[in-house]
Amino acid sequence: MASLMDLDPSMFPAFAAFPAGLPPKGVTANFENPYTLAPLVYSMGALFVFIMMCFVAARFYHKAVLIKRFTWDDLTCVLAALGVIEQLLTASMICHFGVGTHQWNLKVGNLIRTDFLMWGTAFVVGSLPTMLFAKLTFFILYMQIFRPRTHLVRWIWGGAAITTGFYVATAICQFYYYIPGPGQTWLTTIKIAPNTPSSTVGIVAACFNIFSDFYLFFIATIGIWQLQMPKERRLGIIGIFSTGLLACLVSIVGLVFRLRSKAGKDGSWELLPPALLCIIELSVGVSCSCMPSIGGLTKHYSKQISGLAAYFTFLRRRTYGKGSSLDERSDEYNSASRKGGASYGIREPDAWREDAELAQLQPVQISAFDNRDKGWQPKEDGIHVREEFHLKDERR
Repeated sequence: MASLMDLDPSMFPAFAAFPAGLPPKGVTANFENPYTLAPLVYSMGALFVFIMMCFVAARFYHKAVLIKRFTWDDLTCVLAALGVIEQLLTASMICHFGVGTHQWNLKVGNLIRTDFLMWGTAFVVGSLPTMLFAKLTFFILYMQIFRPRTHLVRWIWGGAAITTGFYVATAICQFYYYIPGPGQTWLTTIKIAPNTPSSTVGIVAACFNIFSDFYLFFIATIGIWQLQMPKERRLGIIGIFSTGLLACLVSIVGLVFRLRSKAGKDGSWELLPPALLCIIELSVGVSCSCMPSIGGLTKHYSKQISGLAAYFTFLRRRTYGKGSSLDERSDEYNSASRKGGASYGIREPDAWREDAELAQLQPVQISAFDNRDKGWQPKEDGIHVREEFHLKDERR
């Protein structure tokens, strides 16, 4: 499929009214109301960012209210969360200008607008520092947890240094490819075609994301397994940190789409999946960095959570048998017991089982305490016992 976007950028203004790409055979270009994937960014991207903000809020509630102590990983977490919000906003703006729409349904003028190029630059350049802060949050957390393990701390420091150097270097490369220099314009600087050096840098960064995600997971697994605690608890903590594998999975899928977009010709359409997956990956990564605080909150409010779970379990079990409700049966049970305990006779096994289940859910009054309000006095019982002993002595 041929594309005008492969031409010299200086020729773009002359073709501003032309389609940015030639449609496939049998397809008619639609400039008025074209189909677009942009709602995926508006909905799914916003959903994952909202979930991330809930995790971040829970993290800072745990730090500010419960333990009343902040560390450096809280700062990097905030910076990463702000970067994810910036990614969502800039992705929404470039979708507004045409990303997510087939290239033959767009005019060249839509893709050479300065505001579109600036928003696209903000998205590409901003993703790398955001990813760096998300990774550093994990490294700083590991340094705090595994500080006594000297050999493990060396691996953590080495991973943090390599990660920082890589993302700083790739960010400088993207700045060079996207930011206009003296005497240059946005149009002549940015290569709109998908197969560009900038896209190659993005693919290399995606590969490093996968490597660093697995590196962080294995560091956490090794460190936790060496802790002096029961095996079940170690497995539970590893399970918490294994949520980071979700970010690994998203990174792998994002790399596949990046490779497809680099080799494709429908650039505006194929750029949206990598952009959306980048937002999801960052959101999942920041959320996973908050999991230790979520575990602390769950432990602190375990009684309230258990009570709430029991309440919902009770509501779920309100309906028993054939059309009869728990409230109706409990009324029958109480009325029968008020009539003289007729319900305690010989019953069918199924009926007895139902009453046994109800007895577990209904408060049961013990008859030994029912007469306390009617003048029951322990002292009199003691006197009768003593009198009985005196009578026995006299008989002897």
